[in-house]
Amino acid sequence: TAMELCELVAAPLLVIVLILILGSPIAAGIPLFLGGCVAIGLAGVLDLMNRFVTPLEVTSIAVGTAMSLALGVDYSLLLVARFRRELVAGKSVREATDIAVARAGRTVKFACVVLTVAMIAATIATPASVLKSATAGVLVAVGLSLVGATVVLPAAVHFT
Repeated sequence: TAMELCELVAAPLLVIVLILILGSPIAAGIPLFLGGCVAIGLAGVLDLMNRFVTPLEVTSIAVGTAMSLALGVDYSLLLVARFRRELVAGKSVREATDIAVARAGRTVKFACVVLTVAMIAATIATPASVLKSATAGVLVAVGLSLVGATVVLPAAVHFT
């Protein structure tokens, strides 16, 4: 499908850009890993929602997958950049992790709240089923990305 082709083209480009920005294949792998895990979790959660809660259109998985990767990369970059800045400032790995989680974590949580409110407001303003399905995908991606960024990423930054 067109979506799969776009993903096949975008993935290698994203890897190259992340390696250039973060300077390390391991550091570049963290955002991709988080985004991939969120996308896999998203597929499972949306399948359960579709079976047991409400019928969803295909836009839920398409938009949700795109948001999973975007949020995974965005939140990871925030945390890894803050972590590396603290290491350069002479902090220990533990101190750098604590500071990065405290500061970047607050930013991630705020971004999640803003995106959630915006999607809910859009759904209320335009209650079309396509938008509701897309909103479901985005909200699941936001929730899973938040958990990944606040639980998984703090452990992962030790390897950058």
